[in-house]
Amino acid sequence: MTSILLAYIGVFFMVGVSGMASAIGTAICGITSVGSMKKNPGGFGSYMILSALPGSQGLYGFVAYFMISGFLVPEITVIQAVAIFAAGLVMAIVAFVSSYMQARVCANGIAAIGNGHDVMGNTLILAIPRALRDPGSRNGIPCELGDLGFQPLQHTKGFPVKGSLLCRWYPITPVPATAPSGG
Repeated sequence: MTSILLAYIGVFFMVGVSGMASAIGTAICGITSVGSMKKNPGGFGSYMILSALPGSQGLYGFVAYFMISGFLVPEITVIQAVAIFAAGLVMAIVAFVSSYMQARVCANGIAAIGNGHDVMGNTLILAIPRALRDPGSRNGIPCELGDLGFQPLQHTKGFPVKGSLLCRWYPITPVPATAPSGG
């Protein structure tokens, strides 16, 4: 019984704290939007879009819950429960920090738009993680895995998978340094 309770505490962290983080981030942007509407009421559409971005962390918490929900059975082992608890705790910390920092970027963009600057596109670029805004980066591998030597699988059973998260490890071969020519 204690194992399933520990797992559900992890689920609370995973979903509950992620949702609270989204609410805090959205509130930060909403407060800034109200102040900006006093100066520039015509930017409401931009304010609304930027205010909604920190709300995505709550969705990530739900996705994580659906990934582990199959393990939430009365016969759960202690190791599985500890793993779910740890995953929930990590998810909560990452969601909270991510939502807060994304809200700060969006709030600054909202304030700048309120002051008459045309920075909506730039704020979106800065506020959305690189892996989501440019999935084709690093040869189709998001999250800078290209720097670690990961390369995309080119075909799986004859179907191209460029841009997918499937990757294969290829060791990085260092580029030999060349001596500067002449001087």
